[in-house]
Amino acid sequence: MVLLDAQPGSISWAWFQGHQQRLDDHRTWHPEEHRGAVRDGTALLQGLVRWGRWGRRMSVRSPRNRHTPTYECNHAHTHHAARTCQALHGDRIDVAVTQQCLEAIQPAHLEVSLATLAQLEARARQVERQGQLRLERAQYEADAARRRFGAVEPENRLVARSLEHDWNEKWAEVERLEHEAATRPQPVLGGIGPEQRARLVALAQDLPAVWAAPTTTNTARKQLLRCLIKDVTLTKRQTTVHLAMRWQTEAWTTLELARPARPCHARRTAPAIIERIRALAPTPTDRQIAALLKQDGAIPAQGAQCSASKVKRRR
Repeated sequence: MVLLDAQPGSISWAWFQGHQQRLDDHRTWHPEEHRGAVRDGTALLQGLVRWGRWGRRMSVRSPRNRHTPTYECNHAHTHHAARTCQALHGDRIDVAVTQQCLEAIQPAHLEVSLATLAQLEARARQVERQGQLRLERAQYEADAARRRFGAVEPENRLVARSLEHDWNEKWAEVERLEHEAATRPQPVLGGIGPEQRARLVALAQDLPAVWAAPTTTNTARKQLLRCLIKDVTLTKRQTTVHLAMRWQTEAWTTLELARPARPCHARRTAPAIIERIRALAPTPTDRQIAALLKQDGAIPAQGAQCSASKVKRRR
């Protein structure tokens, strides 16, 4: 049993619970349940990314150049010697999530969020007041039933039995409402004053510059993202990556990101250029076809210039 406020403490109970939750979230075992501590590295979503099929947290694999991290689900490969379930380059994913976060805390969006927060607080106070009134009404009816049962004559057994049954029902309703009030999640009330609102809006105006500043570390960026986002679910599809962001408010934002082209596709000439060469092949020479392609602005694979030898190989 814990006796709250029995002795003066250095921190409050809510602060202590916040520390315990942070320590539990930083655990390194059972990674599918905990995000882990923020570490150095270029992967901004380290500990936040989940795989869309199994829901497991994806690990981070940093290449030798340490510029483009990779999010991968290697649980089956590590524990069962199977193929890696999914591996995705993290550069585009990090940029998309960062853009969504910076847009979400723009001054205009922040003003709307603060107004919505004030409405939610007013509604929470109203719901709390309604619950108190229901409990007071149930307690009054239970007390009235108890007084009626106490005033009945012992000889009137049938009447006493009926009043006792009514008293038990009223008391059960009181206990149900008390249990409901005790287990109901308590909203964080207190509101935001005008000075705090002005400071938040000013911070939102400076945040993009602070984010892009060279003095801002990746660790600080990760901590900011964790304040806004609970997790990010990635699902690889044939040509796109489905990205679902879950905010701390339990709201969802979904995006479709185009998958980067494979290296073999980067070396392949576009089908439109091949069709153009096929249409011009019967009459002009290779040198003339190359000149016509230059006039059309056609660029072969890897950004090279059209030449007679390239046209000949493709023809």
